Amino acid sequence: MSTAASREGKPDDQRFGVVVLCLLGALGLVAWTIERVVRRLGFDYDLVLWSDDYFMTSMLKLHAGEPLYSSIADANSTIYAPGGPYVHHALLGPLGLDGSLLANKILVQVWLFFAVFVGTAAVTELARSRGVYPEAGPRRLTFVGLVFLTLALSAFTNPTADSLHPGTLELLVLGAAQLAFARWDRASIRYRYLALALLPPLGLLAKQTCGVALLLACSWVALRELRRAPPVHRWPWLTLPAATFCAALAALTWWTDGMFKVWGFDILSKHHFDWWKVSDLYEGYGLLFYPVVGVVLYGAVAAFRGGTDADRDWRRAASVAVFYAPFALTALFKAMGGPNNLAVVGYAVTVLALPLLLGEVFRKRSGLLPLVALGIVATQIALWYPRRRVPDDLDFRNAATVCRYAASRMKCGEEVLVGRGAVCYARGGVAIPRDRVMSIIEVSVAGYESELEFYDRVTRMEYDLMIFPMNDLQWFGRPLWELIQGKYKAFYMTMREDKLDGDFWYHGWQGFSSKPIVFFERTAEAGRHEVSDAGMRCDHD
Repeated sequence: MSTAASREGKPDDQRFGVVVLCLLGALGLVAWTIERVVRRLGFDYDLVLWSDDYFMTSMLKLHAGEPLYSSIADANSTIYAPGGPYVHHALLGPLGLDGSLLANKILVQVWLFFAVFVGTAAVTELARSRGVYPEAGPRRLTFVGLVFLTLALSAFTNPTADSLHPGTLELLVLGAAQLAFARWDRASIRYRYLALALLPPLGLLAKQTCGVALLLACSWVALRELRRAPPVHRWPWLTLPAATFCAALAALTWWTDGMFKVWGFDILSKHHFDWWKVSDLYEGYGLLFYPVVGVVLYGAVAAFRGGTDADRDWRRAASVAVFYAPFALTALFKAMGGPNNLAVVGYAVTVLALPLLLGEVFRKRSGLLPLVALGIVATQIALWYPRRRVPDDLDFRNAATVCRYAASRMKCGEEVLVGRGAVCYARGGVAIPRDRVMSIIEVSVAGYESELEFYDRVTRMEYDLMIFPMNDLQWFGRPLWELIQGKYKAFYMTMREDKLDGDFWYHGWQGFSSKPIVFFERTAEAGRHEVSDAGMRCDHD
């Protein structure tokens, strides 16, 4: 055999050595990420991201046997789909851990692991259909390991990945859809029926945008497959996704007395758009995914022109990202929205890019293209190095000051408002908090401010003690200050001398415990409260 033929007959050993180096680099970055995530999980206060307070308020409501969604007047309902809280309550409730912030965050990491596992399975299916899945042995282990670690890094670029946000369940369901579509031609009729029937309602339970995107993706797949499907299955396939999605939406509307529609759709649909956020696409968070997006756009041209089984598998899997992307952009530009939605699209795009890239890297041929593909993989892994900020000692002290003092006054029978931090209520023996700042903001931006009773409660001075981060007070602005004027007086404020540098979306840290936090008491009772060990005793009054 000639030398040239030998080169074509086996993968380049030097290239495989570089692949192993990429694998080790990805492993190091994942280990570094996990170390930072573990340290963040040890921060036992729901004061890091907006979604933590949302979720823990929901868990307290379910624990007390109350509906997840209640009136706007109470301002203590989530804008997200109910799947996460219901599943967490079902799994953790019997163990008495449904009110544990740590237990709920650990369970979120379980969903994230399964999402990466399912995403890896989808990539291997796409690689197998393209004929580039390595044979059993070290190369296959390297392939699977590199896919798993790369997807893990992609998932953890999302600033909400280790918070109580529905994004992790969303990744799991979207990954399951990509896996189902990747092996569609090799699946049984029963499997296809299950996929079309279950994916849209499961997506709706995870997150509204996920449900609608999967409804469209499943409908598109069914429509594309009509000509190839047996006649008896054509109309059931075409109508099944819409039927199960509508049934799930109707069931949720009935179960929640229409309040899921109010919080999950009506309020969000009234939000205006902030077009300045387009900067996230060309100079902000979106830059983290440009390499894989470029690869997918390049691969899409060939896949949508081709007619092979591999092309069809890839097109079906791509439909998940294609139909999800418009909703992610809508969520980005919507007031109160953020580029965490771009991270979900980026993950789905990564699932599509990896079989194209690694297929070239592991293909048994030499040339420039495998080296370019390997360079893109290495570049993308390097872009996804961990940026997550971990809480420092001052964060812990400030959070403990807020939560310990608020809980102690609740136990003394006082009405206390902590704008963020539902776990403080649980520790104070209060079953369900009202007037959550994020709920108030979402309702106000939607124009339903008149339905809130928060301002009336402040006017009537129902609260003995109110605690707000300074940035929330700035958001409320003049309307709240005018109500407080003459009725409440600030008596304590936590401080942070150093300035926290960094970008929230890159570092996953709003850090409400790191902001100046202001404590208010009634002006008529000035001097009654004192943030000290003595002030936490009921006899201090």
